[in-house]
Amino acid sequence: MCANLKKTILNTIKPIIMPWNRMTLKSFYKEDKQLTEMNASGAKVLFLAPHVDDETIGAGGTILRHVEQGDDVTVVYMTDGAKSVTKMDRDVLVKARKAEAQKVKEILGFRDMLFLDLPDGEVESTPDIQNRLLELLENIKPEYIYCPTFVDCHSDHIATAEIVADTLVNYNQDCMVRLYEINCPIPPEEINVIVDISQQIVKKNLAIGVFTSQAIDFDGFQELSYIKQALLNESNSKAVETFLEIPSQQYIVEAKSVIDKRRNYNKHFKQVNKAVTLGVRVKKNAVQKQKFYQERKMG
Repeated sequence: MCANLKKTILNTIKPIIMPWNRMTLKSFYKEDKQLTEMNASGAKVLFLAPHVDDETIGAGGTILRHVEQGDDVTVVYMTDGAKSVTKMDRDVLVKARKAEAQKVKEILGFRDMLFLDLPDGEVESTPDIQNRLLELLENIKPEYIYCPTFVDCHSDHIATAEIVADTLVNYNQDCMVRLYEINCPIPPEEINVIVDISQQIVKKNLAIGVFTSQAIDFDGFQELSYIKQALLNESNSKAVETFLEIPSQQYIVEAKSVIDKRRNYNKHFKQVNKAVTLGVRVKKNAVQKQKFYQERKMG
């Protein structure tokens, strides 16, 4: 089936399927959790994004919350983004992705950003990149490190989580690691940080609209922010972002216990970027995903 025909079919059934998606996923995410309070202002915060857009999709509202309360936020982009889904030439694409990052910086208001320019699709935890990240950690001294979860459909995302674990071995200060979701949502049972982004969701969606260099949909990620308020017991929240928070020394052990398995998660899970397929893709092999997360506690 050609891409255009498939897209037409999905758009046709979207008004029919979306109510089912919302109903089934609100039941899937039904928990009795509480919102997480943001700490006092002035924290040093580091967001690691494998690609330009990952930080906004996974944690754009939380970036805004940190910025608005006066925290010092730095965003580091791991790759050059040269293998994004597009028809652009490589050099044009890389330039466009960096221009988009600059626009997002202006919208979200974080203080600083840095491009490490690793080859897109080839990220590995090498001594060189560990040393580069260690230097950043020692300069910034973050209280919070945000990075993608170690169970994900993209190898660069998993490698970024691994780089954090390997680098923290040689970092002599404790901090909190918060794993954010991109392609592969964290199981509801494992979520332990829920940030209210009701006041930030409009600006987050505005920032997501900047990413025009990629020919993919983002509405699935956006829809999840509204659906996951079902995690909360009692709240007036309209939209949330969710994380798995692990103390840094504990994260070293837990991340490696899962990542060392070198599984191809694409065999088990599907990306959740499309709203119309969200219900099926979030719940696909949910029991298996929970087992992967439980393994970290046995490592």
